[in-house]
Amino acid sequence: MALPVYVFRKHTSSAGRIGIEVYCDGVSFGQVQGGVYFTHELSPGKHTFISTDKRFLVEIDAVNGGVYYIEFSLLQRPVGLGSRAVVRIAQVSNQVGEAEIKGLKPR
Repeated sequence: MALPVYVFRKHTSSAGRIGIEVYCDGVSFGQVQGGVYFTHELSPGKHTFISTDKRFLVEIDAVNGGVYYIEFSLLQRPVGLGSRAVVRIAQVSNQVGEAEIKGLKPR
């Protein structure tokens, strides 16, 4: 049984145009830009989501009947630590995820 995972990124300032590469179990799902979401089907079992940044990851143990929401965002680094942003990944509740994607565009 395929289980849906929604990957999204809220709209932010000009940084929203920068695509964040999304990987699940080492396979690229493509990029997500600000203000956009996409869905992908998971098989039951453990899955790991990460970006090219690799500082944050989300692990999901997908079970039959489950629906999952993962938010990607760019965090600005403090001054003095370089100009490269940090990619944050977080699983959010279904209630939060459903509300967030209503204002976003599908990829």
